[in-house]
Amino acid sequence: SGQSFEASSSIGESGTTSITTGRVTMQRSSKGVISIAEVDNTGRYVTLDNTSTTRMKRLQNLKGWKIKREFPRTSSLPEISFEYIINRDTNLDAQQNIRIWAKNFEKDTEIKGDDIVSS
Repeated sequence: SGQSFEASSSIGESGTTSITTGRVTMQRSSKGVISIAEVDNTGRYVTLDNTSTTRMKRLQNLKGWKIKREFPRTSSLPEISFEYIINRDTNLDAQQNIRIWAKNFEKDTEIKGDDIVSS
């Protein structure tokens, strides 16, 4: 069984990553400068990167971006989908990244000051 993550904005920029649990398989694609750089294989967080270079610098505001996590239907479980929308102004400069944590991980010791915790 696998799961997929998608990050998208209202202006058509997006990034997707698919992973397969057990033996981890990742596929990435992006349209624009924001991409999904890392997905924790236990589902704790997703890391977004601004892939623009410092020479072709492009500041990206993530307010309104939607992070969606999907689990496909199995013989014992229905398809499950979770969404989180970034509701605050969050600017990501060239070559910067931000980690978005799943709900209930607000006390994780790896959380840094700029990280976002889903609510």
